[in-house]
Amino acid sequence: DAYYQPKQNYHGKSAEYLVVSDRIETLWAHFIRICEYAPQEKLDEIQDEINRLEKEKERLFKRDQMAISNMRRQLETVTSGKATVSS
Repeated sequence: DAYYQPKQNYHGKSAEYLVVSDRIETLWAHFIRICEYAPQEKLDEIQDEINRLEKEKERLFKRDQMAISNMRRQLETVTSGKATVSS
């Protein structure tokens, strides 16, 4: 459907953040499965990717928190503006 909109998440995390988190979990599971027999180079590659994704997850989290903070600030401004108008 061209007009499909995904459901809003109710936990304050963006879809991007959730995708990155899921990817990290998948990589950790893969790492644990292969750690006994895989060459160290392969394990290092997986750890590097996990570290990169962790940084990306942190950046997304901070961005989302800033957006939430800005929305609250705007809501407070609008609410306080209505309070002074009605007084």
